[in-house]
Amino acid sequence: MLKQIFGLVLLTIGFVSIGWTQTDDVLFTIDGQPVTVSEFKYIYEKSKTGGADYSKASVDEYMDLYTKFKLQVRKAKDLKLDTIPALKRELEGYRKQLASNYLLDKEVLDNLVKEAYERSQYDVSISHIFFLVENDGDAEADKLALSKAKKIKNDISQGKIKFEEAAKGFSDDQPTGSEGGYLGFITAFYLKNFYQIENAAYNTELGKISEPVRSKFGYHLVKVNEKRPARGQIEAAHILIRVANPTQEAETQAKIRMIHKELKDGLVFADAARKYSEDETSAFKDGFLGRVVINQYEKTFEETIFRLEKDGDYSIPFRSSIGWHIVQRIKKSPKESLQQLERGLKAKIQRDARFQIVQDEFIKKLRAENNLVEVAAAKKLFTDNLDESFVTTQWKASAAANQQTPLFSISNEAVSSAEFVQFLSKNANQRSREGRNGTAEQAFNKMYDEFVSNKLMEYEERQLPNKYPEFKALMREYQEGILLFEAKNMMVWGKAAKDTVGLQKYYNENKNNYLWEQRVDVTTYTMSNEHPTKLALARKFARKKKTAKVFAKVNTDKELLTAETKTFEKGQNTIVDALVWKKGSMSANAINGETVSFIKIESVTKPEPKAFKDAKGYVIADYQTFLEGKWIADLKKEYAVKVNQDVVNKLIK
Repeated sequence: MLKQIFGLVLLTIGFVSIGWTQTDDVLFTIDGQPVTVSEFKYIYEKSKTGGADYSKASVDEYMDLYTKFKLQVRKAKDLKLDTIPALKRELEGYRKQLASNYLLDKEVLDNLVKEAYERSQYDVSISHIFFLVENDGDAEADKLALSKAKKIKNDISQGKIKFEEAAKGFSDDQPTGSEGGYLGFITAFYLKNFYQIENAAYNTELGKISEPVRSKFGYHLVKVNEKRPARGQIEAAHILIRVANPTQEAETQAKIRMIHKELKDGLVFADAARKYSEDETSAFKDGFLGRVVINQYEKTFEETIFRLEKDGDYSIPFRSSIGWHIVQRIKKSPKESLQQLERGLKAKIQRDARFQIVQDEFIKKLRAENNLVEVAAAKKLFTDNLDESFVTTQWKASAAANQQTPLFSISNEAVSSAEFVQFLSKNANQRSREGRNGTAEQAFNKMYDEFVSNKLMEYEERQLPNKYPEFKALMREYQEGILLFEAKNMMVWGKAAKDTVGLQKYYNENKNNYLWEQRVDVTTYTMSNEHPTKLALARKFARKKKTAKVFAKVNTDKELLTAETKTFEKGQNTIVDALVWKKGSMSANAINGETVSFIKIESVTKPEPKAFKDAKGYVIADYQTFLEGKWIADLKKEYAVKVNQDVVNKLIK
């Protein structure tokens, strides 16, 4: 809608590149409020994509358009439309969404995207030995688990024990430990929230064991078993014959072999799946399984699918844990470039644990750029009186701590201890959660760091309009767009819809603008083509007689002839258009299967005004344009517009 309002295309959320001038002269003013060259150039170039030639005609045209736009926005502000709560919420939501693209370390994010893409080109088979940290946040427990991991690695390196035996004997991950620590093949993002293990998998040499890596649960020794080109994704279908008990083995084998023979003899795989497959979830979809990726199905099933060489190939029958299958490769997904996958990878990273790296690096940068200065004495007022009550909902800050004295400053802008107390009180449940994972001191430090990070982000968000001209321009554009929409709805669209008297008056004064074109009333006669004599009789009488008399002559025994009369304007019917528009004109016979028809012009009507009900849609649209023009004229009288013609002339090439 905004695009329709004032011809400006809002960018999708993201970074934009804009050429900003070094000087920012005032192009024109509205009651003294300036509109600068940079603002005009931004909107002009954006709306004239491929055609911003700065010719005199183009600049003058857009100056007129933009002046009208700014007049309407000025009126909207004077009407206090920018104070409407719903609009304020909408604008704040847009601001938050737009700001999120600036409040991160773009370089770090780009590096993670590139890393994820490169890793996605390979699958890595790994095993691990896991050492649980019994009490996360407890330094002694952490130290004990790390020491144990280092000792086991040392024993493996010296040949005292094999990795698989160590996993069976010492891993705290019992399901994989009993299998020698085997985790199978992984790829980028496969181990959700275990980015550290993914790092070890891709950074450790083939056949080697990583140094102990810390996850949120404990330490891991990661062994790299195998690396291969990524299998990617394959769309596949299958036919399943279940084996409910061992006594059915021979019967199911015979049935699956019979199906395989029918496929070889020409039976279409989709038809076979619908007819025979006992997988209720896929049989009615021609056996379609969707996209198959690694580790989605048991190993035999996966290996069989990915061995198929061409789209359309199907396997020989094979056994899984639930029965016998035949699988078909439908389509192998093509390998895509980094550029093609970039947007999707960024979205994945922002939902993944590794995004914390982007945030941490950005906070580190903000600390340095904005000269964060902490007041040790103010922080000490909290830590000196810290006890276990801090991690309960009953905690209250001491009077000394709960003051308006500075706790730290960001670019010389002070943040008080009282603000921190308010943050801690508001997040009592979070304090309790942190207390379950560590000591009161550790919980305090986490909450303090989070508070500092939040304040740094808030400060940075306030600086965005000054640091990034494109951010300021997008925010202005969006705000003015929604204001214009509301103003037009009030002064033009809503008024046109409700002002029935004004609408009727406008129609009466302009009814000659809503004319019917020349029209003809046409009768189409139709009958079976088995009666050529009757058809000739019908044509003879139809030329000069009315329909009722034609029927009386032709339909003597039974109804052979039918007729339908309609009104047409030029361009509505090619057969009618081809006739001479004169009363009595008739077309040739037209055969359509078992029927034959012809048409006759009964009357010709000259152009005449449409009735209000027939023209109402056009009248409303024109009345809105009329009201808008009148409104603009009134605004030009209400507000003084002064154009700096010398500055305008400098824009023209």
